[in-house]
Amino acid sequence: MEYKDYYKILGVDKNDSTDKIKAAYRRLARKYHPDVNSGNKEAEAKFKEINEAHSVLNNPDKRKKYDELGSNWERVSRDQGFARQYAAQGGYTRGRAGGVSGFDFSDFFETFFGGEGMGGEFWQQVSPGRAARRSSRGADYEHEMPIILEEAFWGTKRTIRLQAQEVCSQCQGNGIIATSSGRQRGRRVDTQATSCPGCGGSGAVSRTKTIDVKIPKGVTNGSKVRMAGQGGAGLGGGPNGDLYLLIKILPHRFFVVDDYNLKCELPVLDYEAALGARVEMPRFTGKITIKIPPETQSGTILRLKGQGLPFTSKNRQGDLLVKIKIVIPSRISQEEKKLLEELKRVQERKGFPADPRKNLM
Repeated sequence: MEYKDYYKILGVDKNDSTDKIKAAYRRLARKYHPDVNSGNKEAEAKFKEINEAHSVLNNPDKRKKYDELGSNWERVSRDQGFARQYAAQGGYTRGRAGGVSGFDFSDFFETFFGGEGMGGEFWQQVSPGRAARRSSRGADYEHEMPIILEEAFWGTKRTIRLQAQEVCSQCQGNGIIATSSGRQRGRRVDTQATSCPGCGGSGAVSRTKTIDVKIPKGVTNGSKVRMAGQGGAGLGGGPNGDLYLLIKILPHRFFVVDDYNLKCELPVLDYEAALGARVEMPRFTGKITIKIPPETQSGTILRLKGQGLPFTSKNRQGDLLVKIKIVIPSRISQEEKKLLEELKRVQERKGFPADPRKNLM
């Protein structure tokens, strides 16, 4: 039995990517296709050979098995034996690729891949000239969605563009194209199935598509928004996959997002912190008033319940954590200076405050 060097047949290197292998296959498939080489037996043999090579190298599991085979192929051949299955007249049945009209693969292929099917899939012909593929669900996609904090709070709508797998228009998602092998008056025309050059046998092609998406209020960093049916195309009548929008909230100039809580640093004047005060601060629903207790120290954190981000599926909100930052006036008038000096003398007579740097080390 002859060893088949599939890499050499397609003119690719062993380390080449799947995309390069597909490109090489499509180029050769167009060159040796029966439609452009009518009656050329050598071209027909070459076409079958490159289809066989592609069916292995385009499938990760088969390619791994083929690469691991190496010099042991003769021993494996003796251990496994041959496994051939021939098609019924006028088409082919669910099963392996060997014996299929138009895919009469070599003994070498049948020895190691018999029963595994073309490209890892099972096929059946449902009518002359038309092939059907076992249905499979499309792939799920993830798409990073950067939004601003206000959009996370209120929700928003966006239009996005992304690369997605769609059903190949040349083979209608079957991955193969059935062509007539000849015309014979009074007799049934034999149908020959070949791997689709448009999609390389996968049944799908990559396209750029535009999607209108809705981001609900209450998402936060790392949230996933599911867009049902907007993923990769399902093949053989299978359902489409889903698209998951991975939310990333862009930095805000005032608030910091911590899960569903919001954090901020609020500047207050020295006398407001010492005497206590009511101060206003901005929020997405308008300004809110915060009560600063008397003798509040710089760095104190005030927690405002239910003033953070809303939860998507629950009727509640996170909290707002406000860190106090005491601001000392930068321009002091003579009157203010005299009052501060008087305050200093009063505190010194009382022995207060204690040295704030006493226990630094």
